Amino acid sequence: MRLLLHHVRGPISLEDLETVIVRDEDGDILEIKPCNTYTEACQVLGLLEDDSHWYQAMKEAAVSQSPAQLRNLFAILDTVCGLNKPITLWENHLEDMTEDFLLMERRNNPTENIEYCDEILMMY
Repeated sequence: MRLLLHHVRGPISLEDLETVIVRDEDGDILEIKPCNTYTEACQVLGLLEDDSHWYQAMKEAAVSQSPAQLRNLFAILDTVCGLNKPITLWENHLEDMTEDFLLMERRNNPTENIEYCDEILMMY
C-alpha cells in the first residue's frame, strides 16, 4: 500500500489504490483495471518485478543440475529472493526436483510399474 501511495495521485479511498488506470505515453486512459490486491495493482503499474527471471533460472538449472541441487536452488529462491508466487515455481518444477525419489522407489520395487505421483512425495 505504501508503494501505491507514493505513485497514485489523489486517491480518496483504499479502493482507489486497488483500481489501476493504465495510460499511454500521451497520458490518455487506455484501461481502468480493478485489482484484487495492492500487490496486483503494483504489478500492473510496473512497480514490482515479476518472478519470470527466477522461473528462467530454474528452467536453465533443470537441464544440468541434480534434483537435490534444484531443491536447494528453490529453497534459496524462496527464502532469499522474495518470490511473488513460490507455489507456481514449485509446481512447474516438481517433477525435476523429485525425480531422484521416483528413481529410488523404482529401484526398491523393481517388479512394480511406478509412475510419478504425489504419493511418492508424501513418503519422503
